[in-house]
Amino acid sequence: MKPASSCRWFLILMLLGFQTYVSQAHAAEKWIVGTWELFHDPDGSDKDWIEFTETGSVVSFTNDKQNRVRGTYQVEPGEVRIVYELYGQAIPITLTYKNNKSALYAFSSRTGNYSTYKKIP
Repeated sequence: MKPASSCRWFLILMLLGFQTYVSQAHAAEKWIVGTWELFHDPDGSDKDWIEFTETGSVVSFTNDKQNRVRGTYQVEPGEVRIVYELYGQAIPITLTYKNNKSALYAFSSRTGNYSTYKKIP
């Protein structure tokens, strides 16, 4: 095999391996895609929803769907990091989850309570 041909095959294999890695990482995050509803809030906040897309976008909205806040998200082990954009300001929010991924938890530093979001089927 010629050196140029060996190099070409090496690059092709590297690209295929990287594509597989990206596909696996993306597939691991599909569990979050969809709409999550505020299920329990001990602080009594109004019901709201969070919608996660496959492209990494997120939108939070209230019952009337008039109040929408858009942003981006990233799934990390044990947490979802959201950065909302509101009036030109970045608002970071971290939600946590457990291994079964059945709920998202939002901690209130003001009250010390956790709100729970559950995915709508």
